[in-house]
Amino acid sequence: MNITIGKRSWQLDEYFGNYPPLVRFIDLSELDGNLLIQPRNPRELNLDAAQFEPWDWTGIDLTKESYWKDGMGRQDSIQWKVAQTYIDGKFDVVFDDDSAGEVADLVCLKEEGDVIRLALIHCKFSGAVIAGERIKDAVEVCSQAVRSAKWKWRFADLCRHLLGREERLRSFVHPTRFFRGDAARLNELVRQSRFKSITAEVLIAQPGISATGRSEDQDMVIAAATVYLKETIGCDLQIICSP
Repeated sequence: MNITIGKRSWQLDEYFGNYPPLVRFIDLSELDGNLLIQPRNPRELNLDAAQFEPWDWTGIDLTKESYWKDGMGRQDSIQWKVAQTYIDGKFDVVFDDDSAGEVADLVCLKEEGDVIRLALIHCKFSGAVIAGERIKDAVEVCSQAVRSAKWKWRFADLCRHLLGREERLRSFVHPTRFFRGDAARLNELVRQSRFKSITAEVLIAQPGISATGRSEDQDMVIAAATVYLKETIGCDLQIICSP
């Protein structure tokens, strides 16, 4: 049996020998070909209460994830509330990367002395009536957070990605993806990154997670994502959630 990709063809066994599949399980264990890679058992970890930041979601429709929808900006969406918080926090760049192929729903940058803070924020609507009910509310957004970790080491590539998205995805009804800042400020941060270190923060904004009423299954997923981020880029996962 053969497999064809573009103009090249391989025998199926030859292809999988050269390109073994990578399978990631719900506990963030990975099967790389025949090699099983397992983080420390997340069930044995105690999550730090400081990782959870309960917000008041009054006035926000928790079923609305994205700011832009059908050509309209939705100020009662989760993404807009988070964006406003980072705008008020005087971040130099607050960028809406919400679309297929995204790095994160929001990419926020702030120059502070000798460092550049990079915040990758993943927003998700709540699918439950009561916060803490659904494991899916944690699984989807934690998986997105894990996938974004690689960008800490590719800051220039990340900024080129954002600039390319700004050019390709703009439209009459959505003229810019910068909630704050612009391409000139982003290019300046790229230049400054040659002399300054990058500190990465990975956050999820999910009102379907409760700081005080989480399920054991949700904790397992969050702990697994926390272990992965700690072991790969040296940062904790921060959770913006419900009380």
